[in-house]
Amino acid sequence: MTSTLRTALALLALCALGAGTAGAATSAITIPLKAVPQLAKEVGARLEGKVVLDTGNAYEQRDGELAREATRFPGGSAGWAASWFPKARWVKAFNTVYFKTLQKESHRAGEPVGIPLASDDRGALDVASRLVRDAGFEPVVVGPLARGREFEPGTPVYNTGMSASALRRAFAKPGAPSALETPRLSS
Repeated sequence: MTSTLRTALALLALCALGAGTAGAATSAITIPLKAVPQLAKEVGARLEGKVVLDTGNAYEQRDGELAREATRFPGGSAGWAASWFPKARWVKAFNTVYFKTLQKESHRAGEPVGIPLASDDRGALDVASRLVRDAGFEPVVVGPLARGREFEPGTPVYNTGMSASALRRAFAKPGAPSALETPRLSS
């Protein structure tokens, strides 16, 4: 087992966030994108049916060709990562706010920092939304997992620490499900 995989497994274990709906455990995957294929081989079966919060982003300087592949993937990097775990309940979350901002701004007075969420699983979005609120932030459901590419590196909302209302305005666009609404997604 490589040191990258050991680190990834340790992070996966440390990021277990508790019980979700129907007893489904919730985990956060906070690893370099290049470690996803190996992690899928090692623990993919254990994540079947589980809610997984994907906090990762594709960075070419770190992840090389896999970053380019994930960025070109029709569903963006979250869709690419989710494709390695086809039976997990995938949610793109917590990837667009710097960790020090999360530490500093949790439960702040006034309007909370918004955390964009995207998933094809309504129940998983509900679990993620509760976790976001419990952490002291406001969830902003953007829509299906493919819309997660709208809050990846290089987008206007990435690493801004915007409020939820500012994020909703940024994500509103003609013909798209509004972030002000809770879209109906399959479970």
